[in-house]
Amino acid sequence: MTQDYDELIFSQAAYVPSDLGENVPVLIAPPAIDPLTIKNAPMDLAIVQTIIMGMGIDPCDIPASMDGVVNAILVASNVLMQKSIRAGFGPTVTEGMWKGKPVIGGVAAGIRVQIDNDVSGFLVSSPEECAQRPVELLKGQDLSTCIGEDAKEKVRQMFLLTRLALDYLKVVRGHVGGGFQPPVETEPLLRRRLQPTCSVVTGLVGDSFLR
Repeated sequence: MTQDYDELIFSQAAYVPSDLGENVPVLIAPPAIDPLTIKNAPMDLAIVQTIIMGMGIDPCDIPASMDGVVNAILVASNVLMQKSIRAGFGPTVTEGMWKGKPVIGGVAAGIRVQIDNDVSGFLVSSPEECAQRPVELLKGQDLSTCIGEDAKEKVRQMFLLTRLALDYLKVVRGHVGGGFQPPVETEPLLRRRLQPTCSVVTGLVGDSFLR
């Protein structure tokens, strides 16, 4: 069936059929977030504190919209974690990275697309790793800041709505010009900019330190 199309667009390379061949051009266009929505827009720390302090047990006591509460929690957090065993491209990881926060994720397909291990976040596969990484980040502010900055830069380059719109505009331009032209791959640029400028020496949790 896929052979009948002029070109195909997939959100992840893993979704491309193995028997597709090279006759049908393929564009990999990962999902993206809108940086101007209530959940993703910058939030003043005073507003964050008001929302966090005003939250109670009763859902009726939530002092803001649900998206506003999520935004406040992300901003107030020092480390974020999504230890999924199986996951598609859920935006929750990207939303945390966009806040400049270090995110720890499970080694699941959709999370691996978003996090470059040891560069823009950490991927963990065991309970021991899952316990160790937050300690390293909380004890090492330089590491936490470094990972958070690289995480936000990755989202800026790859997972914002502007990039997704540009991908589709390039597809349209290819048709107008008489031929399909896949968007220029951004990964080489990303790799050049996201150099691992900080590293962690891992071992026992109590012996981990920054180098």
